[in-house]
Amino acid sequence: LHANIVYTCLSLAMQIPFVWCRSAPSQPLKCAWPVVPPSAPPSAVAFSCARCHRIHLHMRNGSGNGAGAGREYLMLCRGRPHWEGFQHKACRVDALARITYAGLAAGRQLHFVFEDCTMVQCTPPLLVHWKPWGKPGEEASEARFLQMLEDVIRKGVEFKGMEIKVGKRLGCCIEDIMSEGPVGGRARRFERVVLLRESGSPLLFESTIGAGCARSVGPSMLVVLGGVRDLAEHEDVAVADACTRLGIEQCSLALGHVAELTSKCIKMLEAAASVNFLQPALDHCAAIGWKAPPPVQEDDEPALPRLPLHLIYEIRNGISLADFVSRPEAAILVVDTFRGSHMNYDHFALTLLDGVGQSVTLHNRVFGSILRQADCLSALQSLLRRAKLSHVRGALNQEMERLTSRSPVQRLVVLYADESAPPIRRAAAPAFNPRVAVAVVFAARGSEMAARNLCSGSSRYLRASVGPLSSGPAFVAMLHNEGFLAPIVDPTCACATGAICVAGPASVAAAAAPPPPPPPPPPAAGPHPSAPP
Repeated sequence: LHANIVYTCLSLAMQIPFVWCRSAPSQPLKCAWPVVPPSAPPSAVAFSCARCHRIHLHMRNGSGNGAGAGREYLMLCRGRPHWEGFQHKACRVDALARITYAGLAAGRQLHFVFEDCTMVQCTPPLLVHWKPWGKPGEEASEARFLQMLEDVIRKGVEFKGMEIKVGKRLGCCIEDIMSEGPVGGRARRFERVVLLRESGSPLLFESTIGAGCARSVGPSMLVVLGGVRDLAEHEDVAVADACTRLGIEQCSLALGHVAELTSKCIKMLEAAASVNFLQPALDHCAAIGWKAPPPVQEDDEPALPRLPLHLIYEIRNGISLADFVSRPEAAILVVDTFRGSHMNYDHFALTLLDGVGQSVTLHNRVFGSILRQADCLSALQSLLRRAKLSHVRGALNQEMERLTSRSPVQRLVVLYADESAPPIRRAAAPAFNPRVAVAVVFAARGSEMAARNLCSGSSRYLRASVGPLSSGPAFVAMLHNEGFLAPIVDPTCACATGAICVAGPASVAAAAAPPPPPPPPPPAAGPHPSAPP
């Protein structure tokens, strides 16, 4: 009786309905207690059932972390889902696993359409069978994901949260995802379809964009991406035809100067939504008619600086460093830190630190191929010999000494990423200051006192939330590459000597214009604008 009373109170407090046991659907869970596994999606609550001795995962209503009545993702992939490899007509299972984890961890529904018109739909209940925090045999590994696809396609095995079917042609597959209902009376499922492409309308995160805009609920949206490649011309045509037939608004969006992996694009959008960056930026794009900036010749476009970024990841839940580097989530973190689309981040550093002080600092130069999960985990385990006892402040000081000895970096600003803190605020404009290094600490035990103690050696620190831990590293990497991270932590970075200030992707072309005359000495009240590069 007491257990049922406690369970009822928890259900009401957490705004979730009663969860029913699968082995006895007519009865609710017996002595069910909410559990929060490490790396569980923030929209999920797991219940331990005393009746069938299993874990039941329940997704809260309105799952996902951001504004939007509904946001789903459609990936148009090459090859077939049951052919693994990097060659032509083979699917990239490493990318599919990362993409699936990125979407499901945010509570989103994912759709994959392959060249042979095989359609794979993944929903959050799949995390019951494919756990990023799971034991061997249940973990969210690439090999297990491929095995699940094989079992469903060839053996007819059913996994809750994964559905596979074959369509007639590409246009029919896309229209089937965008609509629902009987043939001849299908109704659209989305109000807007957004194609991610480098030539789209730039997604701007300046504080002047949508100033004073409250957290609003945008229209239901389907985001269309190329799976491990750009969208082909015939795929653009198929999407446009489906939108026209269903009366859905279609637009194109660009996520910045730096091309990123598909999984990181999803994480960026979800993290941006969770801190209320996404909806004001989308509203601005809609207000200007989704206009793209004029094309700029590569020879005329100034290259943005690649400034150092140091990520410190505190391993949680008592997991040791040696145990963590054998888990799929460690491989995902390394890829999020050091890999973009067809490029590596040589200017980034990553420190892994466990609860007993064992730490290792990694740079891109120590890795070879890390896109495949097995290769990445093997490389991580071979680097354990470099581990030593340290702490957050020691890791910050060591990396700062390395930077000051070989670069113009003179001071450090630290973002103490704590999910319990208020979200970060948008910067007035992006800025690149080669004298300022940025570090981000993903805290295991967040508090204002801990942030003050750990970051006391830096010239400036900020304790704030950057969204869920599963998407935070990818989001801060994007903000840093676009020049937003340092001004968010310390607004004075934009006016410091040597800083390069830009007004976003649309105005980079203006950098070729002659510089304005030198401004008069700035008043004490505020900074003066720097000349464009």
